Amino acid sequence: MKQINSLVKISLMLGIALLIPANLPAGGYTIRQPQIKRTNKFGPIITTQKFCLKSSPFSIAPTLRTLDIGSPLHVLRVWQNNKGQKWIHVQLSLLDKVGQHNLAQKGWLNV
Repeated sequence: MKQINSLVKISLMLGIALLIPANLPAGGYTIRQPQIKRTNKFGPIITTQKFCLKSSPFSIAPTLRTLDIGSPLHVLRVWQNNKGQKWIHVQLSLLDKVGQHNLAQKGWLNV
């Protein structure tokens, strides 16, 4: 009977030791920040004037391409610099990508 009790204890401890670490990351337990996911309930936004698509949110950044009036865009993020300029990171909609694979599809617009 004593051997059965010790066998049960060892099995229980081994089972717990094998299952608990599966829930922990390699460095130990860390508190994860919740990820914010935005869903776009509306379709793409349409440009009402010509814009220069920049490689980064700075006025001196090189222009990747010029967007024509009516180009459909999806807003990825909005950023405001310390001078108060508002920049939006956009991606061209699939509607505008047809036949233009060699041109940039993402970039920054100063609005």
